[in-house]
Amino acid sequence: NGNNKTRVHEASLVARETGVSYRFVGQNNRIDEKESYGFLKQYLDSHSIDLLIFPSVFEIHIDHYILFEICRKLIVENKYTFSILLYEVWNTLLPNYIIDITNYWNKKEALINFYISQVNEFDYVMMAQSLNKYRGMIIKKQYGEGVMFFTSAQFREVFK
Repeated sequence: NGNNKTRVHEASLVARETGVSYRFVGQNNRIDEKESYGFLKQYLDSHSIDLLIFPSVFEIHIDHYILFEICRKLIVENKYTFSILLYEVWNTLLPNYIIDITNYWNKKEALINFYISQVNEFDYVMMAQSLNKYRGMIIKKQYGEGVMFFTSAQFREVFK
């Protein structure tokens, strides 16, 4: 929810706050698969990266799932050697690794609140906090982030 201009603005604020460089690909309300695939392939082919992070296969939000599929297709079709980390947004996953985020929870909460168009609809902070507390309990920490971690070879085998 929120128009595309609003969502781009919110994401820009988060990127600026975290110091992450970014580029928006396509400015429609839905992800442009062809443009996104082409951009990401060109980027991956021309840069050396260690880790690619994207939403998990279990995502129910259409844009998140399409992004998973774009990344899956690129990794399966190419011989990239970076590691892969899948994260949960709208749907939980079966983590093979839980990251202790106790020292980062307050920052995560602040970043979630930059998405005003989203937090006005649902209490995303409470939802994220609940899940992160549950994940933290598993590793005996206050907060944890569940992820699925793969080498590119493992990812290709699982998601071919």
